[in-house]
Amino acid sequence: MKTAICLVVKNEAVELPYWIAWHSSLGFDSFIIYNDFSDDKTEEVILSLKKGFDIRYKRNHVNRDRHDIRQIRAYNDALTCYGQEFDWIAFFDADEYLDLYGKNIKSYLTDLGDVSLVAFNWRVLKTPWF
Repeated sequence: MKTAICLVVKNEAVELPYWIAWHSSLGFDSFIIYNDFSDDKTEEVILSLKKGFDIRYKRNHVNRDRHDIRQIRAYNDALTCYGQEFDWIAFFDADEYLDLYGKNIKSYLTDLGDVSLVAFNWRVLKTPWF
């Protein structure tokens, strides 16, 4: 079973290494990352992370649409370009961390049986600024 996560990032240079490491530890094979006009060091970080992880990297090229439209366009592109390569592609934001409570993604999906869609509930954690 091959799994990937698709995400659209903007100015995630600080968080992205932790995010990739966390989800890699859950057993995800690949990361399909669309850079949405970051003006920090996000691109440098992504290119550096490609040395240790299977990262498919693209830049969004059209900035005239709303963010949600650009995000949907990126998701559709990921499905078109990589949908046949992976059994499962997850779609997350860079501030969303999946917790499988000790399982890896492949055993989690196998245990679900014959399903074609999986949804996860959110859990908002308290932060110091709330």
